[in-house]
Amino acid sequence: MIMSKVLIAYGTRFGSTEEISQEIVRILEKERIDSQLLDLQKTKLKEWLPLEGFGGVLVGSSIKIMK
Repeated sequence: MIMSKVLIAYGTRFGSTEEISQEIVRILEKERIDSQLLDLQKTKLKEWLPLEGFGGVLVGSSIKIMK
């Protein structure tokens, strides 16, 4: 069975969201689901990937507790 590619876009403050995003990629690879990471802070808007090539999109962000 061929699965669609999944985009995992994330923003991180201290690296935790990036680590979680990378773990999601590893899990998807075990299930033979192709995925692509996109660091929203390091990638300029004009360099973002077009969504048409993806069957799913996950978005992760950091949170600030006790502000």
